[in-house]
Amino acid sequence: MAAGESPAREPTLYIFSGLPGSGKSTLSKWLSAQTGAVYLRIDTIEQALRELCSFDVQGEGYGLAYRIARDNLRLGASVVADSCNPIELTRRAWEQVARDAGVGYVNIEIVCSDPAEHRRRAEGRTVEVSGLKQPTWDEIEHREYDAWTVDRIVVDTAGRSETECQRDLLSKLSTPQRAMQHSLGLIAIVVRDYAEALAFYTGVLGFDLIEDTFIPEQNKRWVVVAPKGAHETRILLARAVGDEQSSRIGNQTGGRVFLFLYTDDFWRDYRAYRARGVEFVREPKDERYGTVAVFRDLYGNLWDLLEPRPDP
Repeated sequence: MAAGESPAREPTLYIFSGLPGSGKSTLSKWLSAQTGAVYLRIDTIEQALRELCSFDVQGEGYGLAYRIARDNLRLGASVVADSCNPIELTRRAWEQVARDAGVGYVNIEIVCSDPAEHRRRAEGRTVEVSGLKQPTWDEIEHREYDAWTVDRIVVDTAGRSETECQRDLLSKLSTPQRAMQHSLGLIAIVVRDYAEALAFYTGVLGFDLIEDTFIPEQNKRWVVVAPKGAHETRILLARAVGDEQSSRIGNQTGGRVFLFLYTDDFWRDYRAYRARGVEFVREPKDERYGTVAVFRDLYGNLWDLLEPRPDP
């Protein structure tokens, strides 16, 4: 990379993701060297915690890395984050680090689409982090790895040299407007109890359960649901802690309609919800923008059920 050819001139968080053996660390270290970005490797941080603190590391390595990355971004330095980053929880957390620091971010997924080549690499790797136990191929194959729900750069390293992969990554990073990706990912609904909330949103409204992960260091669960077919905004069911949060249950918008549930068949869903005991507080009405009715969820939050009218 020639002088002045850095992918981003402003401080940027480069969020690398990918399974062990995909080539993720090789490319992330290369990008860090080329850009002068601070390099943070989760394997190094987690192994240090195991050796220095003598405990079973769960999410502490990621939590520490978030803080180090945030400090450096606020100082004006770009950061390359090298981690498997396999679940939605950590992906959104990395993005929040960039938002907190007021900088842009890029999600970069490194994959190896040839299983045989991926296995050869995984089983032939040398240990770069002293003391780190390398995962077996079986562990890599069966590792939890969530499907992506946001845009990202993808570099497939199968059958390609390091130089070819570097050029591919640089080309994609140089594409205009790739450094900052915005979308409304989650909306939090404050709930009293996870079980009753899931029973309503998945059992009554028919939403899909996207994630239900226990976070031991915070003694809470990360519970995400979404309407069937939704690919953008999802709902975080956030259990209230303390009197102030509990006072917001069922009335997060002061009595106004809180959320708008779009449907491709209003009458199908209206009849189904009525049959399941959903309380509608405003009966169906044809408006210029579509057919709409207002219902309450189990806590009292108001929702529009809306089938938008097709554009003329």
